[in-house]
Amino acid sequence: MAFKNAVAELQPEIATWRQALHSDPELLFETHRTAAFVTQKLREFGVDEVVTGLGRTGVVGVIRGTRQTSGRVIGLRADMDALPIQEETGLAYASKTAGAMHACGHDGHTAMLLGAAKYLAETRNFDGTAVVIFQPAEEGGGGSAAAGACGEASSSSDGAKGEEEQALEADLIAADRAERARRWDVERLAWLQRQIEAQEQAIQQRPLSGKSRLSIHHHGRGVSFDPMGMGRKESSS
Repeated sequence: MAFKNAVAELQPEIATWRQALHSDPELLFETHRTAAFVTQKLREFGVDEVVTGLGRTGVVGVIRGTRQTSGRVIGLRADMDALPIQEETGLAYASKTAGAMHACGHDGHTAMLLGAAKYLAETRNFDGTAVVIFQPAEEGGGGSAAAGACGEASSSSDGAKGEEEQALEADLIAADRAERARRWDVERLAWLQRQIEAQEQAIQQRPLSGKSRLSIHHHGRGVSFDPMGMGRKESSS
């Protein structure tokens, strides 16, 4: 069966998973139900290994191809957590959790990676190993860093890291660095925006003309002050 046709046939099932995940959002590291959903699906697909609890609630699946001559390992990652937003879409599959919503598309990311895992596990028409990584706490919780630290601690227990574990750790570290860079860019843009707004406000508050005068009377004399610092003059009242 052609790759395009096989993926197209998975679309209705992937959409069903996405809607199920959308209706049950969880925040940061508290993605327990989502992780259980992912774990169940991976085991149903018959992946070679399923690792849970990575970075507290992360899930990893290992899928080996029919050929193992290249020794290559590829990591595919999806984030699972939602945002602390109250959903008001009125959709049939809208969030059932107050104050939480999949407004950033992580339900779609998770569903699509499950679809890829199912296809790879069923066909295995590749040389090497595919590792699917489902990460919690992408929305500000440092989930990739936590998952990387957990993977390093567990893999060092026997004094050596396998090739798959090394590839997984490298992927998690790279994802964390990319996320940190993205957040720095966002913070930098916000800082620049504040500077621009402050300059615009200062310009709006400046006098329209340097020759404008403020006149007051003191002891019978009129005293004219120049607010731009150009001096003053007195005149008899």
